[in-house]
Amino acid sequence: MQSSISDGIRSYTPGSSGCPKPVTVPPGRDVPLPLLNSWHVVDEPSPGARTEREEVPNTPQMATDEGSSDESGDEEGKKGARLFWHDHMIMALIDIMKEEHHRAKQEPDHARKESDKMKFDRIRDYMKEQAIQLKSRQLRAKWTQLQSNYKKVADHNNKSGHSPYHKMSKQDIKKNKNLPDKFPKHWYNLMDTFDRRRVVMDRDCAISSSEPTMPPSEP
Repeated sequence: MQSSISDGIRSYTPGSSGCPKPVTVPPGRDVPLPLLNSWHVVDEPSPGARTEREEVPNTPQMATDEGSSDESGDEEGKKGARLFWHDHMIMALIDIMKEEHHRAKQEPDHARKESDKMKFDRIRDYMKEQAIQLKSRQLRAKWTQLQSNYKKVADHNNKSGHSPYHKMSKQDIKKNKNLPDKFPKHWYNLMDTFDRRRVVMDRDCAISSSEPTMPPSEP
């Protein structure tokens, strides 16, 4: 008997800017994977209420940038949002693992059902797989930052005509930071799209939370 790996996931809040975009999922409901360009919101049922499987409403898509109206922009947006969803999925899976471990310690004499054991094993395997992907994205982010710093130094040297800074080659960066020499091309596209979505989200949160300002008085 197979059970959904999403059982027990309660909620998560996407975005690091603090903008409230809650997503709650009742126990037993399948979490939409991957979460693409829509934020899915499902109300938490009251205790004892019967949970009905119903269609999850989709909110309008969030604009990524001015050039996102074409099909290629949509595909990049979906891939970027998929990476965004995976990060939160890992956090939710870790919480489930802790709850399962705590329950097993509290009830050592209670025989675990076969379905519970299968769910626990599937969660563990899935979390390991996603953790590897998350680690790869973290390395890619560090590598991008190093490349950006190196480009700034190179641009400064070209403009000033001298080298006040130590030039670090890509080989030196790889040796010192233990990072791969290059990443697959599609990783760059995915993360660039994700960065644009995050910038738009942070900007919208700042606008919605800012105090209204008075229009400038005419002279």
